[in-house]
Amino acid sequence: MKYITIDPSGTGTTALVCISDDKPFKVKVLDEKGEEVMIETYFYFSEEKDKEWKEHLNYIIKMVKNFKPDVIVFEETDFIKMMGNDMKHLFKLFGAIECIQYFIPEIKKIWGIKADQVKVLRRQICSGIKASEKYTNHNVYSRFPEQVKHITFKDGRGGGYFFTHANGRKEKITVHQADAYLVYVIYKENERRYFEKRKGK
Repeated sequence: MKYITIDPSGTGTTALVCISDDKPFKVKVLDEKGEEVMIETYFYFSEEKDKEWKEHLNYIIKMVKNFKPDVIVFEETDFIKMMGNDMKHLFKLFGAIECIQYFIPEIKKIWGIKADQVKVLRRQICSGIKASEKYTNHNVYSRFPEQVKHITFKDGRGGGYFFTHANGRKEKITVHQADAYLVYVIYKENERRYFEKRKGK
C-alpha cells in the first residue's frame, strides 16, 4: 500500500511524506556533497513554502500524480482561533484535499487526523515520556507506536528532528515533515485498532 501523508498550510509550509509500506521505491535525493543521486527508500520527505493556498494544492496534486498513492491522510482541525486569511486559506485547502479523489479516482481513500493528536505525539517524542492520562482520554496513545522509534529529537545546537530509515540512513527533517509522518503513524494505529475490534466481534 502507498500513502501520501500531509501537514498542510494555506499560507506557510506544507509538508508531506510519500510512503510505501510493502516495497521500496526509487527517488532522487541530494547526497552530503549536494549531488543528486538515485536511492531506494520506503519514505520520502518533501515540503513547499508559499503564501498562496492554491500553490500548496498544486504542489500536493503534483506529488499525488507522480507517486500515485492508494491513500491520502492529512492533518486537519476544526478549531478556529481567529478567522483571518491564514485560517480561511487553510480551510479552503482542507476542502480541496478532500476533493482530490473526484478527479484522481485511483485514490482509494482520503482521511483526516486531528491536529491535537499529532501535536501531543510530537511532544512525547521531544520529552521522551509516555502520554499523560489527560492525553490518553483524547485518544492519543499511552504508549509509543512502533513506528515512532524511527523519529528522534535532539535539543540544542545542531539538533532538531531526525528520521532513521530502514537501511540505517539518518535524515534531518523539519517539524512540519515530522508532523506529516506522525499523521501516518496515528492513521496506521487507528486502522490496526479498528481491525482488532472487528476481529473481536
